[in-house]
Amino acid sequence: VSAVDGTGPFSFVEWTRNQSLKMTRNPNYTWGSPIFENQGPAHVENIEIRIVPEDTTRIAEFLAGNIHLVQDVPTVDGERLRQEPGVEIVEYAQLQTTYLGMNTSKPPVDDVRVRQAISYGLNREEIVQGANFGLGTPAVTMLHPDTPFFWPGALEIAPSYDPDRARALLDEAGWVAGDGDVRTKDGQELVLSLWVINDSTTVLQAQIIEQQLADIGIRVETTQYEQTAWFEAARSGEQVGYIIGVFFENADILYFYFYSEQQPAPNRFFYAVPEMDAWLLDSRSNPDQATVQTDYENIQRRLIEDAPAAPLIHTLGTLGRREEVQGVKVHPSRWLYRGLDLSLSE
Repeated sequence: VSAVDGTGPFSFVEWTRNQSLKMTRNPNYTWGSPIFENQGPAHVENIEIRIVPEDTTRIAEFLAGNIHLVQDVPTVDGERLRQEPGVEIVEYAQLQTTYLGMNTSKPPVDDVRVRQAISYGLNREEIVQGANFGLGTPAVTMLHPDTPFFWPGALEIAPSYDPDRARALLDEAGWVAGDGDVRTKDGQELVLSLWVINDSTTVLQAQIIEQQLADIGIRVETTQYEQTAWFEAARSGEQVGYIIGVFFENADILYFYFYSEQQPAPNRFFYAVPEMDAWLLDSRSNPDQATVQTDYENIQRRLIEDAPAAPLIHTLGTLGRREEVQGVKVHPSRWLYRGLDLSLSE
């Protein structure tokens, strides 16, 4: 990329793949929205967005003053950074869901009763507190309740923590609890292979899930990947269970993930239901909003019934800010409101 056309408050300077994006102030920009205190031009002359995948390096650079704002502060570092002078951790609501996905074409989760049992066997509040240090709320559906077309009835029918119900479903599916800790069926142990990205929060989530599912007779075997390697591996279709998070702005994210023709990715569930496809397509094209609302009610109800995913948590966003940066406003879609109000003191 050597040039970009646009009409925003900043102009393109340079992009280096997997390293940085540099922009400079557009001096002619004066048509910012009334939601900004400053309608333009921007206060800040230059912006550089650096890509630093490794959490420890990002936080070290931030504390050294080489980075003014750091997005997605690791939950394990949040409390420590709150004690640092000259640093603030900004928390903000966002439309996000972290979930345990299941490949419906792979045993043992090709049986809907096993998938439902997994969802009933998860204590989401324990995951929120133990892995995310309270920065979030338990998720019972793929959509955050603040999402347009969220169906409130989902809160009444979605699985909540009920290990007895989980055990009953596994009994019904023929997985027998014997003398050992792991259920068996036809000589095979009930094992869930779980692929995760190796960031600190996801690893903690996986460890808690291992303990919770062991309580209902499922052994979890976790494999950790670096982020790029995880996405590459997940395109193979060989994953059985996996943990990943998704950010969104509206309910159309359900089409993105659950429409059958989106296999092998992002429909890593290998979920294909003709009725679901029809509702998803209609929700994108029907001009009648009442019908679209009904489509989304049907979609959300069916996802709860078929359980291709076990929603875990709606995380709070975190942004580290050094005290010399003012005017930080974070949108639920994780953008800094065009950066018009940002300013930097000496």
